Amino acid sequence: MIIKSFCYLYSIINLFLLNIFIFSKKIFYKKKIIFFYHPKENLTKMHTFYIEDFLLKFEKNNVFFGGKILLFKYFYIKESLLSYIYNVDIFVSNFLCDNFTHNSKRVYFHHDIYDTPLVEKKKEKEITKRLSKYDFVLLASTKSKFIFEKTFFKVKKKPKILYLGFYPKLNYLLKKKNVRKKIQNNIIIAPTDFYAFPKLTMQPYLENLISHLIKNNYTITYRPHPSNAKEKKVLTLAKKFRNTKNFILDTTSNYFNSYSSSSLMITDISGTAYTYAFLTKNPVFFYSPNEKIIKKTYYNNLSYFKDRHKIGKVFLNTELIIAFFKRNKNNKFKKAFKINILDIYKKYFDKLDYNVFKKMHD
Repeated sequence: MIIKSFCYLYSIINLFLLNIFIFSKKIFYKKKIIFFYHPKENLTKMHTFYIEDFLLKFEKNNVFFGGKILLFKYFYIKESLLSYIYNVDIFVSNFLCDNFTHNSKRVYFHHDIYDTPLVEKKKEKEITKRLSKYDFVLLASTKSKFIFEKTFFKVKKKPKILYLGFYPKLNYLLKKKNVRKKIQNNIIIAPTDFYAFPKLTMQPYLENLISHLIKNNYTITYRPHPSNAKEKKVLTLAKKFRNTKNFILDTTSNYFNSYSSSSLMITDISGTAYTYAFLTKNPVFFYSPNEKIIKKTYYNNLSYFKDRHKIGKVFLNTELIIAFFKRNKNNKFKKAFKINILDIYKKYFDKLDYNVFKKMHD
């Protein structure tokens, strides 16, 4: 109770200071004000570094940052108080918000590189309603087009969709990229949030998969979804292998080192699959025990699922993955996937649409 009261008071103080700063910039410097807000306390560090880099390119404007975290540059403000922030021209978030700064243009910056399903089917109406509160949706490329066209198909008041032609997160990581030694038998396992897609998650099969891979002399870096990092299922699994030499648990806010030193990723339907492929040029194996569900739904029409075979392979169970590795110990299969990965990247994510960028700037 004391902590909650302190946080609320601290938020009020930050709100007061932020309004003074914004007002002074608006009056004395005649600049437009951009305010970026991240509503998820446990995910802020993972989802904001590249946004900061991107927004600060708009040098004609003043950019302020806010969230529910004690972080340098960030004003600590509860989401419920956002409507008391005035004189902001453009409100930007890369996670859905339900509250916004007063009388601002609202921009949702989609934090996925592909058209990964947004939520499970029973929550689609809710997500559509929340997204419809925004004026603009920024997407990395037309690879994300189908999922959003379907989302807003029956909506009268819908946000305008803009395609950037690049993915700021990937560009930032490629720009900062240092050459790291790739460990050939190092596999990174990165599942999606198992609460978001309970029927498609690989979580129930992880213990068996990791055990078999380690027995076959692979080093495993297990990187749970940030939303699940402190969940009992994750902690129990990590405890099971904590004394195993070839097992690493990675819950850091920066996945760059883990990705760069690995030679392959195994995931289920996580959006990180394509970021990993474009960043490392390594293949991705998709663990899909319930592939029938995908085949029976509109998921089958999404680029995310159509392109899985271009950047890697789809497996229904652990036995098929192990059998594949045993047949392909020379790793020659990776070359063909590397060509496909480069082709998709150059076609869809290496062409900044300067017209869109200029519109945003103006």
